[in-house]
Formats: sequence, C-alpha cells, structure tokens
Amino acid sequence: MSDSINHRIRKLRQTLGLKQMEFAKSISISTSYLAGIESGFKQGVSDRIIKEICSTHKVSMTWLKTGKGKVFAPLSNTSKTDKILYEAFCIYESLTPKYQKYILMQMKDLNRMQGTEEESSPVKKTAKKTVKKKSSIRKPLP
Repeated sequence: MSDSINHRIRKLRQTLGLKQMEFAKSISISTSYLAGIESGFKQGVSDRIIKEICSTHKVSMTWLKTGKGKVFAPLSNTSKTDKILYEAFCIYESLTPKYQKYILMQMKDLNRMQGTEEESSPVKKTAKKTVKKKSSIRKPLP
C-alpha cells in the first residue's frame, strides 16, 4: 500500500489536518468506508469518490490516481491570496513533519502576537469593551 491510491488518500487527509470523520463527511462517505480505503481493505476506489476528493479538496486527479505530479491542482482564475496560499501549502507539504510542526507553531505565535485571536472572538471583543468602559470610570476620592 506504500504508493497506492489508498495510501495517497490517507496522506492527503493527514496533510489537510483532517480526522477521518471530517474527511469522510467532506466527500460524502462513511467514516468506516474511509477507514477501509485507508487501510487497504477496500482496494478499488470509485470514480465518484475520486472526483469528490479532487473537487472538494482541489487535488490533482493525476496525482491521486497515479502519484505523479503535484498533489494540488494548478490554480487558474483565482485571487492573488489563493495563489499565495497554494504556494505556501506546496512548500509546507514538501517539509518533513518536524519542520511542518515548527512552521505551525510559528504561525500560531505570530497570530497571537498580532492579536487576531482576541480580535476574532465576539466574546473577547465584548469583554474588552466592558473592561475599557469600567477602567475609564474614575473612582471617587477618599
């Protein structure tokens, strides 16, 4: 199973950082069916599943079927941001797991430093406003 379509499907799911349940749901199959595919128990993968994987996750059909070429389909008519994300993901994919983990840690640290985690949470936004309002109220002199 080292270079079979079954192995490539497992590798893809892991690269995307999805659990079997999440990946199976995204391509409209049961988790147990996906587990059978990934383990090699199910040898044949239907054209419907291959097409679903390729369209949902923007995967190259050539790579999925044969293992040749790039994992992700070339982007056309996409935004500059999508192209940058595609390039970043291709680089990430070529790294060893050790460096992939390091890159993710660095991105999370940058995200925290930038404050986007706090900004994105409506609960935290409300809490910040409340704290600012309370701190702007002067305490009476004793």
